[in-house]
Amino acid sequence: MRSRMWNQFSCATTAGMQRCMKIMGTLRLASAAGGRSTDANARALGALCAELIDASWKSVEDVRAAYPSALVDGANVTIVVGPQCFVRLVVNYSTSIILIVGVDSVARTEQRPTRGRGKAN
Repeated sequence: MRSRMWNQFSCATTAGMQRCMKIMGTLRLASAAGGRSTDANARALGALCAELIDASWKSVEDVRAAYPSALVDGANVTIVVGPQCFVRLVVNYSTSIILIVGVDSVARTEQRPTRGRGKAN
């Protein structure tokens, strides 16, 4: 059972291929893009997905080198995709897995209700 589960999360290596990352949650990118190829954010999300597939991050420094404007806090990474869009990731460097936690827009995050009594109280 354990070896079968490991095969689902590993990627085959060949002589010319470097260590690659397993990407989980790509449907979040696809659903955020919504199939609109004319939208700049949708195109940027598609490009980011391709870049993540080719990534081989071994440490936080590798993420910072690839995305200098990203907010990196250990395993948590936030990449700004466009002026109104960003992607939240969790990276496990030792197992080479990237989990796409969410895709948000600045407008959508500003509209979220506050918890509890809110800012005014």
